[in-house]
Amino acid sequence: MREIAEVAKIIRDSTNFEIEYNHTLQIFTFNDGVVNEIEKSHFDSIISHVVKRIDEILDYGNPQHLDYVKIVCNKLQDKLSEIAEIKSDTLEDLDYKENGWGWSLVMPKKEPKKDYLEVWDKPITGEDGKHEYILQIIGGFFDIEYDEVSSMGQEELNSVLVENHSISKKDLQDVYAKAYLAYVLELYRRFVYALYQKFQLLIDFIDEVSQYSENDNTKINSNKKGKLYYKGAKYELAFLFNFLYDYEYITGSTRASDSKIYIKHFLDESETYFFKAQEPTKIVAIDKEFGRIGNGEGHVSKEIKFIEKLIDKLDERLDELKGK
Repeated sequence: MREIAEVAKIIRDSTNFEIEYNHTLQIFTFNDGVVNEIEKSHFDSIISHVVKRIDEILDYGNPQHLDYVKIVCNKLQDKLSEIAEIKSDTLEDLDYKENGWGWSLVMPKKEPKKDYLEVWDKPITGEDGKHEYILQIIGGFFDIEYDEVSSMGQEELNSVLVENHSISKKDLQDVYAKAYLAYVLELYRRFVYALYQKFQLLIDFIDEVSQYSENDNTKINSNKKGKLYYKGAKYELAFLFNFLYDYEYITGSTRASDSKIYIKHFLDESETYFFKAQEPTKIVAIDKEFGRIGNGEGHVSKEIKFIEKLIDKLDERLDELKGK
């Protein structure tokens, strides 16, 4: 039990997070670190250390340790759902007051290296395309298309926000603060997901070894759960399943009141992935995407584009079949 307690502390300490709005800096802090200064390498070093320590401590031949691995995997999956509820591409969902986060009028424990007042007017620097990522997050706040933001620089995007979206220069500080926070939350989500994958791979390995030991012929279990990769945006998957449900191609339950809820649960709980910045990302908390269907001119136009693309593909398939 001592080993399990030690691993539990490592997991708890490494995945815990505290978000606070610092009025002195007018920026958010994440575990006392100013979000502007947190890079991908910070989480990479943590995951490397955590995985190494776990492998050193746990005995994968011990049934108690194996049972604990499954418990941790479930807890990490819950943590991913929790992160998905916080991370959002709308300013309203990143309102620190509504989320009950802390605020402070004093400098963080880890004193920042730079002055972060008027952060919107300072060049975005960092690793792994951070500049482009932050600008895309800000574009997402205001439903500005990906390609349009990609063609802009920071100064031009600021001008668009001021001129087309009635954002004052004072409000720009809040916009950038939330964008940096969203960026760090995404890095944190990837960190937790990498940890989740570590434990899930252990479970898969354990199950595979168990199948070999139970079957003298070492036959591969044909019922083993696979993965599904959707080659489009997460909201498109919601469009697709919502369409199939509305037009009675699928149902999630024999009770109409439960049916759509069960469909959302199925997508969240299955090994279904979409691609985000060319990286496979597991579907979690898809309820938000379903909630936006039909709401707002921007989201309706996205659904129209999706349906038009789907119709084109169906017409293409019809032509192929009629030509045979």
